[in-house]
Amino acid sequence: MKEEEKKKKREEMKEEEKKKKREEMKEEEKKKKREEMKEEEKKKKREEMKEEEKKKKKEEMKEEEKKKKEEMKEEEKKKKKEEMKEEDEEEEERKVMKEGKMQ
Repeated sequence: MKEEEKKKKREEMKEEEKKKKREEMKEEEKKKKREEMKEEEKKKKREEMKEEEKKKKKEEMKEEEKKKKEEMKEEEKKKKKEEMKEEDEEEEERKVMKEGKMQ
């Protein structure tokens, strides 16, 4: 009887130990999964941030390009206006000289 009780107790202890181990393993697994998920989330966020940064830079470059083109157009306009003014002045001078010769 006593032997039987000892055996039973050992069995129960073994069972208890197994159960405990399983619980610990489950906990460990959960913890690991949470960590992996966190890591995944971080990675994803970093990627998104990189993408956002790229997009932003591209936009800025486009804007810069647009601005440069506008400035060049403006320069071109000024240049043409200046040339036309000079041509008009030359034309005026020729007229005046022609009229002077005629008299």
